[in-house]
Amino acid sequence: MVTNTAGVVVAGSFAFVDDTIAPNAGVTNVSYVFTPVDAADFNSVTGTIYVRVVKATAQITLSSPTDFAVEYNGSSLPVTATTEPAGLAVDIKYNGSTQVPINVGNYWVTAEVVDNNYYAWASLRMMIYASGSSSVNIYPPNVANNVVQLPILGVPNTIVNIYASDDLVSWTQVGSVKIPATGYTTFTDLAPAGSQGRYYRYANQL
Repeated sequence: MVTNTAGVVVAGSFAFVDDTIAPNAGVTNVSYVFTPVDAADFNSVTGTIYVRVVKATAQITLSSPTDFAVEYNGSSLPVTATTEPAGLAVDIKYNGSTQVPINVGNYWVTAEVVDNNYYAWASLRMMIYASGSSSVNIYPPNVANNVVQLPILGVPNTIVNIYASDDLVSWTQVGSVKIPATGYTTFTDLAPAGSQGRYYRYANQL
């Protein structure tokens, strides 16, 4: 609302003096012009004003070679990021470090867009497990009511062994199942409910 010196409200509109300006996120001092509807009785007025622009929200999609459960192979195993809008710079860290992991372990991956006008943040857990096994899959802990139930997929009439680990290095066989004709079954492990560091994988019985 604009009023004149007599306190009368003056109808009109505001605009940037430079109508091509598009301020980046942050605070910018810009020039404006007020144009009255009644140009016969009132003059246009110019001035400056601070404009605050907040960052727009972007999106990050993270991906890795094998769905974040990766077998150790002696090479670095980076997570990749794509953004929407495309092409934004992303800072990726593994347990707080920019060094891409190589060794067996559990890594908390964070990703943050680095851009003057966009912001986004994403995270995931990545696991690198020991090599030397015909492992088919690996599962993070999923404990409910003192029971872990794993979905098992395989070739019908074959037997698979199920292994558990607390550190992704030492694996202990906890059971085996025969794959039925449907190619799908489950394995139930009476794991303690507090075993939040337990991981599972299964392999064809040799």
